[in-house]
Amino acid sequence: MQDRLYAMILACLILAGLLFGEPQSAQQQQQRPQPAWPPEQVVRTFPAREEDSVLQSLQQAGSTRELFGSEARRGRIVAASSQGAGGASMTDERVRSSVAAMLPERRSYTYSWKSAAGQLVAMSADHAVDGHFFVQGFLTDWIPYETQRWWEPWFATAHKLRYRYDHQRYPGRADVWQTARESWLQGSGDCEDHALLLADWLASHGEDARVVLGELNGSGHAWVVVLRDGQTYLLEATRKFGRRALRQYPLASTLAGYQPQAMFNRDSLWINEGATMTTRYDDERWRLASHFWQ
Repeated sequence: MQDRLYAMILACLILAGLLFGEPQSAQQQQQRPQPAWPPEQVVRTFPAREEDSVLQSLQQAGSTRELFGSEARRGRIVAASSQGAGGASMTDERVRSSVAAMLPERRSYTYSWKSAAGQLVAMSADHAVDGHFFVQGFLTDWIPYETQRWWEPWFATAHKLRYRYDHQRYPGRADVWQTARESWLQGSGDCEDHALLLADWLASHGEDARVVLGELNGSGHAWVVVLRDGQTYLLEATRKFGRRALRQYPLASTLAGYQPQAMFNRDSLWINEGATMTTRYDDERWRLASHFWQ
């Protein structure tokens, strides 16, 4: 009887082994077939984007690149001959003396100046330390560095400069302008500081770039236009990009809300005598007001 019981138990164990098999050891588990590629080969790496290299260089631009150039330029304004003003001129000494006679709280503004014939021929703005300059004098032919990528000045200006209002940087002063070099070194500025840096940079690379003064959505503003091949492009210098640059200049005709009043480059000043909401910057309604001479 006992032998029969042992035989039944042994038969059950053998049957259980056939049905369920033996548990695998740790070594046997490690010998299971592995994926055809190890996990680290599944992770794909992408080449660095051009914008990333620009952002990296901006972190070192102030200390490792040679910063060269001049500050705002002194000079005189000569009225355009088409105005019939007889080439009348205005010196910045006259402007500075007129501003100095104002109350201190009124000196830190952008001013328009008229010729003896009553036409607007000049505009001046308050510099951080040296008083008023004609607006063309703030374009100093200074650039942070050379580049062959046409989109880089716009992209780098947006990332390099932090937007700060004038009253935050210069307490008690309403409107203060900086040159491109000053804005770049300080790393901050408001709308005209962004526009001056961008226009100077683009002009140094052969673009017909101009700073425009006017209003955007009811507030005073400054931006940049580029005239090229019969087209006018509008660059919002204060636009803060993500990590990718905008690879196409937007046409001015596609951007609403801008109300240009005046525009200038290093040499000339134009006044808008047409519609306030125009998107044209190259027609006869823009009067050439004057030229700047050093």
